[in-house]
Amino acid sequence: MFDRGFIELAAQALGAAESHVEKDWHVVRAIAVIASVEVAGVVPVFSGGTSL
Repeated sequence: MFDRGFIELAAQALGAAESHVEKDWHVVRAIAVIASVEVAGVVPVFSGGTSL
């Protein structure tokens, strides 16, 4: 579940903008959903950087 307070704490701890931490949270959630989809013969492959 999305928690604004956690985003604020994480951003402060990391010295990062809240918007960046929130964006990363949504991206990780989306990747988790994609990775959990099971389709015969299909294996999702993720790589870092701009491919996200």
